[in-house]
Amino acid sequence: MKSCSARLVALVVRYSGNMSDLRDVIIVGSGPAGYTGAIYLGRAGFKPLVIAGALTPGGQLVNTTEVENFPGFPDGVMGPELMDNMQRQAEKFGAEIVWDDVVSMSNNDVTGVKTVSVDQGDVFETHALIIATGSEYRKLDIPGEAEYSGKGVSYCATCDGFFFRDKPIIVVGGGDSAFTEADFLSRFGSSVTLIHRRSEFRASQILVERAQQNPKITIVTDSVVEEILGDDNGAQSVNIRNVITGETSTIAANGIFVAIGHSPATAFIDGIVQRDAGGYIQVDGASTRTSTAGIFVLFKTTRFGLAFTPRFTNPISSSCSLMFSAILSLIPDLSYTRLSTPDTALSEGNEFL
Repeated sequence: MKSCSARLVALVVRYSGNMSDLRDVIIVGSGPAGYTGAIYLGRAGFKPLVIAGALTPGGQLVNTTEVENFPGFPDGVMGPELMDNMQRQAEKFGAEIVWDDVVSMSNNDVTGVKTVSVDQGDVFETHALIIATGSEYRKLDIPGEAEYSGKGVSYCATCDGFFFRDKPIIVVGGGDSAFTEADFLSRFGSSVTLIHRRSEFRASQILVERAQQNPKITIVTDSVVEEILGDDNGAQSVNIRNVITGETSTIAANGIFVAIGHSPATAFIDGIVQRDAGGYIQVDGASTRTSTAGIFVLFKTTRFGLAFTPRFTNPISSSCSLMFSAILSLIPDLSYTRLSTPDTALSEGNEFL
């Protein structure tokens, strides 16, 4: 590793050009993945610019209370505190943070330069671009959801399940994630009620059968949650409606876990890289390379990341499980991007490897 690092530094030093305003690399996104990428690239001498966002910097962990499954914190750590620490660590190694939202970007096919425009009007140019915006949990968009988010409403069972020990829990959804979360939450809650809008499930049959055989899980079909009710202590119940009969009822619940899928935060790069029908960025195999040279993606912006079982799709795993392989693959690719000719890139790449 020391030898590779020395060669990388030498490679950076050997690069010379007159584009002093041109960034080595820009990272879009400031969750665990974005900041971890900034730390590694900063240590490699690339001085990354992180466009962290204006409305929701810090990723999903900012909306999480106590994080108990991040290594190194035996007593747990608050989500916002953890992200503040990651930010300071990235800045320590030379990362520059911009608190703004990307609105558009373009790629010059001739020079390979990427141009990134942000909401406040600033424009940045870069040799390489890393997309670490991840995906957003789909919301129910019902009364009480936003009000009790973090106070009973959650989108991550492995993050928050422990806080509802011996309390009634509801899971909304009908796919693998919903059934896996219901099974996991049955270890903690006094009861788990899974609510699905149809009578058929998208989940694997083995997961459905497992839930049906679990005495702590009740499955309610053909029903939707219409409102989340609570008080100063947090969520207390939900109102549901049967979509066939129209009958309404109220179910007690202190924990409401929404598991109805994800929406990738990739609209700003539409037309620049290949995306699938769901909006997820397509990559070359299991690498971080996109269809456009010099543009890379990190975990949860691709279907590759989300293809794992739900226990690998929480914010903690996005900074741990794939980060080492992602960053190690990015560094040599970024080195190639900065070199002036393909022939030089090939020879330098062979030397580096």
